[in-house]
Amino acid sequence: MKRFLVIAITCVLTSGLLQAQPTTVSATMDSTILLVGEQTRLTFTVAQMRDREVCAPVFSDTIVSGLEIVERLPLDTQLADDGLLLVSQSYVLTSFDSALYFIDAQPFVDGADTLYSNPLSLKVVSIPVDTAQHAIADIKPVYAPPFDWPLFWLI
Repeated sequence: MKRFLVIAITCVLTSGLLQAQPTTVSATMDSTILLVGEQTRLTFTVAQMRDREVCAPVFSDTIVSGLEIVERLPLDTQLADDGLLLVSQSYVLTSFDSALYFIDAQPFVDGADTLYSNPLSLKVVSIPVDTAQHAIADIKPVYAPPFDWPLFWLI
């Protein structure tokens, strides 16, 4: 009876190890601090089995309010050493307002499961202006080029 109990416990404990590898999602950003108008790349990477189909979130023109998508780069697919398929989707982002932007965890749907990426933050700072060293100047007047009479008579 003890032998049966030991075999049953061993089977229950090792059954979790024999399952297929789970799908994982990660989010990375090239830079976390930007000047106003600069760009950074946000990349979502999904590690999945070859036969799985994972649905990613769809963004229109902004990730969050104030953080604009400049370009959506094509999907990048790689086969990892352990047999997993790595699918990466990258976005080029910019912002024209200085603020701290928080990108929530984004949902990815894998069959009946919903996976979430890690949350990220991006700090956008304005360009410092030293008014003590440089005086603020007015815009230059419109330049009026001299009129070329010989060219006028040739036409």
